[in-house]
Amino acid sequence: NIGQMNILAAGADDSNMTRLEFNASGNLEYEHIDATVATDRVNSTAVYRDTTGWMHVVCAVDTTDGTEANRVRLYVNGVEVVYSTANYPVQNVDTDVGAAVEHTVGASPQNLEGFDGYMAETIYVDGTQEDPTAFGEFSDDTGEWVPVQYTGTIGTNGWRLDYSNSSNFGEDQSVNGNDLTDTAFTTNDQVLDTPSNN
Repeated sequence: NIGQMNILAAGADDSNMTRLEFNASGNLEYEHIDATVATDRVNSTAVYRDTTGWMHVVCAVDTTDGTEANRVRLYVNGVEVVYSTANYPVQNVDTDVGAAVEHTVGASPQNLEGFDGYMAETIYVDGTQEDPTAFGEFSDDTGEWVPVQYTGTIGTNGWRLDYSNSSNFGEDQSVNGNDLTDTAFTTNDQVLDTPSNN
């Protein structure tokens, strides 16, 4: 078991937060915690323990959707996961992602449950629920899921991190310039091996 690792989190504290993570059991999990209402939680039946290969994860959220099961959808390598828990958000609930609260990549707002691995690219699309085909495709040659350049809109609060600037890993490569602040990184933390540059 690789332990609990946050991919993306936003919120004021552990009682008021939205996050995407690998939970302590190794399941991919979306969680929205609001101290005044019940916790929304959607997680995969599959347990992810392979620490040797790249994985593409999409968390697609649209709480305005009239169909409950469409409000949170999780995909790994282009395929929607099978859910073991599906406590979907109520319609039109506001999540913390995109709100005026602290956002973290690779940790929680309290800098806990750090992500122990590599990230090649992290994109937050504000205001649009994208399918995985916006970010990748199945290769005609190998049948494997491979990345493609995202060409859709990023939204007002959206950002795209490709970690290409070793002196500023949080540099937003989108037109928005919504940079995140680096914490405890050195230039040696950059690894040039990526899914598109092996």
